[in-house]
Amino acid sequence: MMQIACIGGGVAALYFAIAMQRRQPAAAIDIFERDSAERNSGWGIILREPMLAAMQRMDEASHAAILARAVSWDQIEIRHKGGIKLLSNQFGRSTGRHALVEVLRARAVELGCRIHYASPASATDLAGSYQLLVGSDGIKSGCREQIGADAPIARVQSANRFIWLGCGKAFDRMVFDFQQTTHGPVWVHAYPFSAGQSTFVVECTQQTFDGFGFGRRALSSDLARLEEIFANLLGEAKLASLSDAPHEWRQFEQIRCDSLHREQMVLIGDAAHTAHFSIGSGTRLAVEDAIALADSLHQGGALPEALARYQRQRSEAVGSIQQQALHSMQWFDRIVEHYSLPLAAFSRAFLFRSLGQAA
Repeated sequence: MMQIACIGGGVAALYFAIAMQRRQPAAAIDIFERDSAERNSGWGIILREPMLAAMQRMDEASHAAILARAVSWDQIEIRHKGGIKLLSNQFGRSTGRHALVEVLRARAVELGCRIHYASPASATDLAGSYQLLVGSDGIKSGCREQIGADAPIARVQSANRFIWLGCGKAFDRMVFDFQQTTHGPVWVHAYPFSAGQSTFVVECTQQTFDGFGFGRRALSSDLARLEEIFANLLGEAKLASLSDAPHEWRQFEQIRCDSLHREQMVLIGDAAHTAHFSIGSGTRLAVEDAIALADSLHQGGALPEALARYQRQRSEAVGSIQQQALHSMQWFDRIVEHYSLPLAAFSRAFLFRSLGQAA
């Protein structure tokens, strides 16, 4: 019976626990989550169809529960220069992060996993008690830094600033609204995730950020200004943040690790790699990492062999998605070059951005 500890209790760890218990019911899995059980928050996340198909094959019960709490749309709306471009046959799904985590927690426990809340843990603390340590501690991963001591970690930072918000309005489609202000461009990526709420990710250039003085005052002041900028989209709806701190404004950093494992530790999810939010694939990478790791361990062999197999399986798939995400991030970093385009040409450039070409 393999003794496994997951450091971090987000989507990647929870789905790995489910997949591993499905593959090897005798496995003993402990998840160490730094926050309390009640502190399960977040706005909506995208549910990509390839990910959902893989989840259905792995575990029908959690797949059905997730779909029951998801919303869908079939159009993308692009707003630019006062015009609107509607793109049909653009099917998508999303759900609240809190809803997804609730489903996965319940299923993991049902299958025999143990979740320890308010229990921050380190690899040093756990190494002597477990055969495998799964570093699933997110974008600020301490496990990644430990593995990275022996292998390069590539980082590419966006020039833009972004803030992840929610709003009390459920849009009926995915919306990209590009606004030109006196200080420069500001745009939002919005989509519904429940009956009365949407994710609202605002991004702007550094020049725009500095011009408005974003991040220098109480966050409520920034939200009020954003409500003015996007008044035509929001109507009477208000914006909300999970925190009142100005540091909610961030610069995205795309991360790639040359090695995903070292000795008895392996990385999954955001601890292993990140992809710019504009292509909506972060959750997909986390779930597919989890399934690949469980499958590789189930195939047998010594632990180093299984972890090396996991890395080989994920390198190509993750590399392809990260390349698309990098193209998309860089397109937004150069958005000033595209803003003068008329709506039709701008929409084409936007749609082809992840391919690294304008049309």
